[in-house]
Amino acid sequence: MEQIMTIADWIATIAEYTVQPIVRQVCYVVQYKSKIADLETQVRNLDLLKGRVQHSVDEGERKNKKAEDDVKKWFENVGEVIEKANKFSEEANKFVEEEHQANMKCLHGCCANLKPRHQLGRKSTKIKKEVAELRTEGEKYTTQLVSYRASLPETWNTSTTSEAFQSRTSIMNSIIKELLRPDINIIGVYGLGGVGKTTLVKQVSDHVQQSHLFDEVAMATVSQNQDPKRIQGEIADKLDLKFQQETIAGRALNLKERTRNKKILIILDDIWTKLNLEVVGLEPVGGCKILATSRTREVLSETGTRNEFKLEVLHEQESWILFEKKAGDVVKDLAIRNIAVEVAKRCSGLPVLIISVASSLRSKNEYSWKDALESLKKIDRNEMQEKSYSVLEWSYNQLRDNEAKSFFLLCAMTVVGNGVSLRDLLMYSFGLGILRNMDTLEKARNRLYSLVDYLKDSCLLLDGEDDQYPEMHDVARDAALYIARKEHQVLSVTKGNELKTWPEKDFSEDCNMIFFDAGSTIPAGLPAKLQCPKLKLFLLVNNDDKPLEVPENFFEEMKELKVLDLTSFRNLLLPPSFVSLTNLQTLCLEDCMFTDDDDVLPKIGELRGLQILSLARSHVGKLCKEIGQLTCLRLLDLSYCIKLEIIPPNVLSNLSSLEELNMKYSFKNWEAEGVTGERQINASVSELKHLSQLTTLNVSVENADALPTSLFSDQLERFRISVGGVFPLREFMGYENSKKLRLELTRSDQLDQSLKMLIKKSENLYLDLVEGVSNCIPQLDSEGFPQLKRLNLQNHAGEMKHIIESINYTHSAFPKLESLRLYDVSSVESICYPQLGIGSFGKLRTICADGCSGLKNLFPFSMVNCFLQLQETELSYCDILEEVFVAEKVDKSFIRQDMDPTEFCQLKVLSLVHLPQFIGFSSIGGSEDEILNNSAPLFNWKFKFPKSLEVLEMEELDRLTSIWPDHDQLAPPEFTSKLTKLSAADKQLNSYRNLRIIRVHRCQRLKYIFPASAARGLEQLVELTVTNCRSIKEIIAKEEGDDGAEEIIKFVFPKLEKLCLRYLPQLGSFYPGMHTYKWPSLTRVEIIECEKMEILAADISTFHHQHDQATTSPKPLFLIEKIATFS
Repeated sequence: MEQIMTIADWIATIAEYTVQPIVRQVCYVVQYKSKIADLETQVRNLDLLKGRVQHSVDEGERKNKKAEDDVKKWFENVGEVIEKANKFSEEANKFVEEEHQANMKCLHGCCANLKPRHQLGRKSTKIKKEVAELRTEGEKYTTQLVSYRASLPETWNTSTTSEAFQSRTSIMNSIIKELLRPDINIIGVYGLGGVGKTTLVKQVSDHVQQSHLFDEVAMATVSQNQDPKRIQGEIADKLDLKFQQETIAGRALNLKERTRNKKILIILDDIWTKLNLEVVGLEPVGGCKILATSRTREVLSETGTRNEFKLEVLHEQESWILFEKKAGDVVKDLAIRNIAVEVAKRCSGLPVLIISVASSLRSKNEYSWKDALESLKKIDRNEMQEKSYSVLEWSYNQLRDNEAKSFFLLCAMTVVGNGVSLRDLLMYSFGLGILRNMDTLEKARNRLYSLVDYLKDSCLLLDGEDDQYPEMHDVARDAALYIARKEHQVLSVTKGNELKTWPEKDFSEDCNMIFFDAGSTIPAGLPAKLQCPKLKLFLLVNNDDKPLEVPENFFEEMKELKVLDLTSFRNLLLPPSFVSLTNLQTLCLEDCMFTDDDDVLPKIGELRGLQILSLARSHVGKLCKEIGQLTCLRLLDLSYCIKLEIIPPNVLSNLSSLEELNMKYSFKNWEAEGVTGERQINASVSELKHLSQLTTLNVSVENADALPTSLFSDQLERFRISVGGVFPLREFMGYENSKKLRLELTRSDQLDQSLKMLIKKSENLYLDLVEGVSNCIPQLDSEGFPQLKRLNLQNHAGEMKHIIESINYTHSAFPKLESLRLYDVSSVESICYPQLGIGSFGKLRTICADGCSGLKNLFPFSMVNCFLQLQETELSYCDILEEVFVAEKVDKSFIRQDMDPTEFCQLKVLSLVHLPQFIGFSSIGGSEDEILNNSAPLFNWKFKFPKSLEVLEMEELDRLTSIWPDHDQLAPPEFTSKLTKLSAADKQLNSYRNLRIIRVHRCQRLKYIFPASAARGLEQLVELTVTNCRSIKEIIAKEEGDDGAEEIIKFVFPKLEKLCLRYLPQLGSFYPGMHTYKWPSLTRVEIIECEKMEILAADISTFHHQHDQATTSPKPLFLIEKIATFS
């Protein structure tokens, strides 16, 4: 029986290996049509699946999320397979049709061509398998997250006083030491306002991030008004956390889960009263630590700190060092020096006071210094905080005139966070008439910028992260409000405070300004009538969710009111007394919801003297015709009025004094030209022609055909204009400079003189290029775009071969250009040709070319020194791009011998994707063998590897054989013999120490990633990913002279966290020689389908012994020491 079963098994085995393959091959022939049809069905299903996944990605992008890398790769693979399948289907269907025709002519109607049938059936099966694998992978993307929220970069505006605080290094070191203790999770820093607590903790943040002591750092400002939801939001932004709940308690759970068991430092700045960490969702356990600041130790202790550090005022010597630095050379005068030392002592060691006083006395004479000292001697208050107010008041008194003083006090009323809103400042100061003799907004804006610079020089304002929001120290703001209350009868209610009762009649009758900060409250509500006959300014932000009613007679006794700002009112109804404000100059009703547009807006139209009107972010559906009566109006802000659908004809054109019109993200329903009478519901864009005073314009016209000729005036100084179809908002809205133009025109004749004028003035220019134009750029600006900073060109398939040609210019072109991006500009062969004048592209930081199928090179080699400021280069899907810099008709040997090597010493990011013909930065510097073999390294002796490079991405570079040149190619061949041969152990190259990320994918001729000398300098490397490179044999290659080295080479990658080696069929070892590795930070290793790899790792001593004995044991990928370094 056993013999029978054995024979049966034997027969079954024979059938498995003979009959089944034969049947499979026959099916290829017989069922080839059904297999082709089945493949087409599967491809259609894959395409539908691709659409569903794309919807998820698009939804993420609308929420500022980025697609995961594996999702992007899946899309690429799907595109390739669908393209391959479609091409196959086209060929297959052509064969089927031809066979059908042949059968009709055949005698028996059957002239079967078996070989092509077999090939088609087999190939369709193979492609179908690829489609099925992609469908399986894609199905999981329909049920899981496909995108992530990119982390917001943390930037600090660190005080310039850091040089004066060298003695505080010890306290900073003590803080960091405490933070690293496993038994301490929350510590605090306390001290007077203005003593430098915020500066100190920001320096701590910088240090721990640079030293990688914490994985993440987040900072939130607590302030007087503790708003847990805002604090949670500030921390979440820094930690890339998206809350799943809206309640404070729910968000607290999310935040607690996000920070649990993570190495995270949370900085809580400026705590005024006890903060309940549990309510916020902060649980300082494990690796999560909290660093808090406050003006008192008691508050820190109540909040839960285990240890508190007091930040004292500066010592006398430190104070003098800082004072001397800010006062300048004047203190070197012996007649002034002794006085200056006494003045510095009077500043009590507070940095904010030292900077303010010293800057005020900079370049002053001896008499001014003596006067300053006498003034400061009269200050005799007990509390340091009052002293700081008094010293700031003295600095205030030193301001040059009442204009500057009033402007400084007004700055304190326009603070958002710590930033002063220049937009609000302009509207308020112009309405109040603070800016003397300024009869236009243009002049007023120039004066405003001048005053801001003056106050910065006086250290009463600070530079901010945004030019439009200079910062004001909280002590300086408190002092300004103190002065305003004392000298000008100003009623101010700051954030976190409330007005329980309105002032008595004596105060109200002389009150000049009333200011309610965002975050303040009015439990008593508004009085029936506010009797303030001298009131000039009234600012109120409604912080209550419920409507705040304005009584009927509220404005009756405010006849002198010039500036009125009511923000965030719900169901606002302006009372009858509103029309009595005949002196009103500035009216801001922002972020409001009106009970009735037809009631509120006509009342505004009654204020014929109004000069500034802002309805920004308010819910306005229709701009009534009465607004057209405001013939004195200079500024109209309708930005973000997303519900604005109707602007009646002639309303805008009647505003004959208008200087600024802001319709950003607002009205778009412009009436077509030629529509008149009852058919005309909305304004036409041609009404802008009637605004002869217009200098600032923010407008969008989606239909380019509706654009009349000569629409725009050369008086425009600031503009943000979009004409034509919908351009990607992330491109068009990415920068906030004042001259931005986007054009997507349908005909070349739409490019009239007024648009060309705007192009010449533009700083940001986005063009969808016009068809049928051989070279449009010279037509746009023959002067070389002297003002342009960013240029984006896209979607052009016409005849233009060069973006710019020197034949059209006798001078430099693009001297201020910082960013150049080309998208789908298929006709362009190079960016410029031939060489442009000196200074061209001298400030270029970013170059991006994507989908430019005709692009062969970017610039002539003779211009290479124009691009030494490059920081980012991204080149992708340019099918015939060969090099960045192309040689002109010159003697190459002359170039090799007499030109110094080029290094782009500021380049940080280099991304090269799908460039099948790319050979490197330039063929100049390449060897003859490389040219003959149609291959090259990315860098050579002429183009050195940039020391500054941090990110290197390479994908589908078919001609690339190496990243670094061979050792002999580090210099011209003429000098090779003079080079000293060094072993890999002796070479200490620093060119690669800043590299953080290296990603290499589908570079099929690449044989290795690093030479040994380069691998030993990768101190900052965090990620190394190499995938789908069929020729790579080792990651680190030996160099000439290494074979004779007897010592074991040690490779140390101190910061490497991620190592991915996937689909490398020839990879046999990480490094072929005797070596060891150390990578203490490694947390993720992926090694997939590296077929030649036999053993992952082996002990160096054991392998060395086997190697000496000439055994044939398997070769490991890694050699390691007994002490594990794979951690």
